[in-house]
Amino acid sequence: GCQVKWWTLTDTNETHPDENNNSNTNVSTPSSPSESSLLSELVTDRTRIVAVSHASNILGGIRDIASVCSFVHAATNGYGRVVVDGVAAAPHWLSKSVFLDGTTSPDWYVVSLHKMYGPHLGCLLGKRDAAAELSPATSISTSSSSSSSRKDVAATTLEIYKSWELGTANYEACAGACALEEYFRILSNHVSVGERSHSDWQPTNERTGESSIDDDYRQREAVPPTEGNGEVSSTVDAARTWIRTVEDRLIRRLLGYLRNCAPDVRIIEDVKEMKITPTQHSNVENTRLPIVSFVHARIPSRDIVQHCRKNGIICRSCKFLSTERLWRELSIEDEGVVRFSLAHYNTLDEVDRTIRALESLDDWTML
Repeated sequence: GCQVKWWTLTDTNETHPDENNNSNTNVSTPSSPSESSLLSELVTDRTRIVAVSHASNILGGIRDIASVCSFVHAATNGYGRVVVDGVAAAPHWLSKSVFLDGTTSPDWYVVSLHKMYGPHLGCLLGKRDAAAELSPATSISTSSSSSSSRKDVAATTLEIYKSWELGTANYEACAGACALEEYFRILSNHVSVGERSHSDWQPTNERTGESSIDDDYRQREAVPPTEGNGEVSSTVDAARTWIRTVEDRLIRRLLGYLRNCAPDVRIIEDVKEMKITPTQHSNVENTRLPIVSFVHARIPSRDIVQHCRKNGIICRSCKFLSTERLWRELSIEDEGVVRFSLAHYNTLDEVDRTIRALESLDDWTML
């Protein structure tokens, strides 16, 4: 059988009841813990799968996937597979390093394209050897070379595809996925990286960029078509740089305001106890998604959300697919957290309007 271990947010060895029954899920011993905030205490040479999220859709932190992959692949002698849930991170932080072969990239990466401004279509990216390893149609033989830690997989691309694409493809969604390249090209045209200052990339008017997306779309025929993966990669990189710059400016404004509301407002975020090794933090330092989750000392989260919606501001209050484990670790007593999710098409004016709506709540501050 297999043993499931938990990489926890906080440094705790407490025993918690299983969420489906009354048995204890933590059967850890000092020499082999089943949960720890230190990944190096959990991974051994017998570890075969390490499943992690690229970012938290509640905490906003972005995990250092390259360092996680490097550690896991080394600790397992190359036999451990790293599976990354990129749904929350990909719209804001997806890097081409995810797609590179080598020890610093994941073996599997999962995204939802509707989170990336595309159609409702799931996308599973995998390294060739990882995909072939799970494909029954492939021919797998053990390598005789002592320098190779993985199995030598001999399979054609067509054999691998046939093992995974068993049904009829969703052609409409696939066509929409292809259109994402055009959308990223439109975004990249907002700025030529290196030629204009960051402060020019998002004015404080009603639009995120200087020209509307509709205007750019009407001018798309003037954009030369991309040729080859190199130019596509350059286009995506430029779009991502623009997205990150715009979103960083937005979240800094909102996050800065909420921090000044302490102790009335508690921001739910990384407590910096989750590490890969004792000296290596799990997250990329000084970076976060353009989301912020919080609870208020006196106002229930659902009341804050209801007030915001009456003021034309979209937000939500719930647990956002997290488990009771996270709620216990962070000692969150409310039935849900308030979460604001920002994107590159939002504006500073909208953030300021959100702040004004919060300040109009009765009992928002003690002053």
